[in-house]
Amino acid sequence: MRFADIQLALPFILMAITVIAIVGPRVDRIIILMIVSQWVQYARLVRSSVLSLRAREFVQVARSYGLGDRKIIFGHILANALGPLIILLMLNVANNILLESSLTFLGLGANPQTTT
Repeated sequence: MRFADIQLALPFILMAITVIAIVGPRVDRIIILMIVSQWVQYARLVRSSVLSLRAREFVQVARSYGLGDRKIIFGHILANALGPLIILLMLNVANNILLESSLTFLGLGANPQTTT
């Protein structure tokens, strides 16, 4: 998570301008850059959700019923962590549209003939 904290300290737009100026403006490169820069948000959200959910009562009850770790993880913890993850995904869709349009405005996005 320390690497994630370091990556969150870097402003995305400056990193995007630098990388796109070096490798060239193409849609697939912009998408890869957005994925590489935004995995940290998902990792931190899932980690914090799992840490808070594993101490909840329903997990302790499932453990007392004799359920295995795999059943508890996939059936209870990840199922309850999925809601905040979907909300973050929907918020990032709008954010990615703004990021791509700002890169295109600066001349580092897709060609004007390409639909994004």
